Amino acid sequence: IRSYNPKYDFWKIDRLDERTNLVINPLQGTFWENKGSFISRGNLGAREVLVHVEWTRICETYANWEQSLSKDNGRTWETNWVMEFFRDKESGVPMPIGRSQESRWPSGGNSGLTGLSYFW
Repeated sequence: IRSYNPKYDFWKIDRLDERTNLVINPLQGTFWENKGSFISRGNLGAREVLVHVEWTRICETYANWEQSLSKDNGRTWETNWVMEFFRDKESGVPMPIGRSQESRWPSGGNSGLTGLSYFW
């Protein structure tokens, strides 16, 4: 669920996903130029974590998305999920790029996503 506050150019994104044991508060942040940055607090199992989502290289036909987790309140980060989006030129619909990579969830965590990151 996404909500946008045009007065402050600020987004709030609430994710609901039963496939993972990562439970987070709504991500909050903004887009500028060709990137976006969003942060939230959450829990990975019983451990409290910070969650950072970053959109980069956003253009008419492509965007890169990365999620990182921090178990030490932001001192260090581990990227655990990466997606790439390509837009079909004719339909305008985002299309998968046909590859996947093993997910690197932090020790003690289980993504519940059968070990694969999803690339779109």
